[in-house]
Amino acid sequence: MTFKCAFTFYGGKSKIAHLYPAPTERTVIEPFCGGASYSLRYADRDVWINDLDDRTVAIWRFMVEHQRDVAAIHTADMLSPRRKEPLPAI
Repeated sequence: MTFKCAFTFYGGKSKIAHLYPAPTERTVIEPFCGGASYSLRYADRDVWINDLDDRTVAIWRFMVEHQRDVAAIHTADMLSPRRKEPLPAI
């Protein structure tokens, strides 16, 4: 299962992550993750992400620690009557 990047950065890998070769090991390590586009393609593996930007780390830490809440917010937004078109599934 793969997931869509939650946010992108200027100069990020979101548009080219599919061009990188698939990992050959069970663990994926993305030291400068940003939006973690590469790691999200292989979310079924053991993934370690990190970034020099403390805010990016804090966002990822929050999303990992509150997965159910983040998914519920995403689902509620997708089902909102104000939304004209559905958001892509996570």
